[in-house]
Amino acid sequence: MRKLVKLATVPAGLLVSGLMVMTASHAAFTATTNTDSSTWHTGSVALTNDHSGKVVFNADGIAPGRTGTKDVTVAYHGSGAHIRMTAAPTGDAGLVAALQLHITDSEGHDVYQGSLQNLAAHSTYATGMGDIKTSADSTVTYHIEWSLPESADNPAIMDKSAAAVFSWTAQSGK
Repeated sequence: MRKLVKLATVPAGLLVSGLMVMTASHAAFTATTNTDSSTWHTGSVALTNDHSGKVVFNADGIAPGRTGTKDVTVAYHGSGAHIRMTAAPTGDAGLVAALQLHITDSEGHDVYQGSLQNLAAHSTYATGMGDIKTSADSTVTYHIEWSLPESADNPAIMDKSAAAVFSWTAQSGK
């Protein structure tokens, strides 16, 4: 009989504890609270320049000692971003190495100074030049000056050509 009582104790204990949990979890009052609907909106990025689809320079018959300048204004519309300038130079290696560029921004900060050849190192956003933080609706003017130094008096660069595409990329959230 003792064995029977011991064996019956476990199921009886489980039954009693189950009834206690069931009675305790049946509250007389309940309340719930909710927030308003949460929303998420993405920002926007729009970038234009005043030379879009046009050449910046078209210098023919240049010779050592010649220079040229142009301004390119980049307009940004969006929710704040970083703008970087990139370039992709091409052409005869001798002339690409000899041509020098000096690029400054609206505030006179140096963006780039060096050869057209070395500009190739800045062809992606990651290696871009002049990381400018913008707010919504802003403009930056880039002053681009090229020169062919007197020291470039080399018959190897005669009747050669070089070119470069200048680009600006804006990325938000960086």
